[in-house]
Amino acid sequence: MKFNYQEISDTAYKLHKKNMLDEAEKLYKELLNIRPDDVNVLNLIGLLYLAKHNTTEAINYLSRAYILKKSAYIASNLAKAYYFNSEPEKAIKIYKQALSYEENDDIYYSIALAYKKLNDYENIILNYKKAIEINPKNYSALYNLSLAYKDIKDINNAIFYAEKCIEIRNDDDDIFALLSGYYEDKKDYELSIEALRRAIFI
Repeated sequence: MKFNYQEISDTAYKLHKKNMLDEAEKLYKELLNIRPDDVNVLNLIGLLYLAKHNTTEAINYLSRAYILKKSAYIASNLAKAYYFNSEPEKAIKIYKQALSYEENDDIYYSIALAYKKLNDYENIILNYKKAIEINPKNYSALYNLSLAYKDIKDINNAIFYAEKCIEIRNDDDDIFALLSGYYEDKKDYELSIEALRRAIFI
């Protein structure tokens, strides 16, 4: 039977999407035996290994893809693999390379997460703010920026960004509970109770 590369590629991708990872992995490897420099397949098998929590193999394949094609997407995938491999410094380096190809809020958000592993609050806050500058409605960045300010005991800014979260979403009981705790820290018990009441009655 003639080997139809595109057909096998499509099948592998469909299996991958269905989370049938072992079957997809086998087909991806067959494809790479034929075209070892197929950037798309290298990237996909790298992502597959990330899903299987095999960060060593993920880094291997994603590095090969990135050597062949410099793009924000592949760079971000490789940086994510380093992040989950507990190598935040390498993750940050690659994420910053990704920014040279495309500046977006997701990359800045991911850089902030990597700095969190290093407890570098100056850069955590800086990169969450850059994400928010690009996308003021990035709820996750606002939420985590509020938490970062809480961690450094800057309760006023923690409250400010919690309120920004509520402007975007007023149906998240977690943010109201968080806000209640902030007001309690400030000994403003009336506002603390009000925030908690809003959390309960969402």
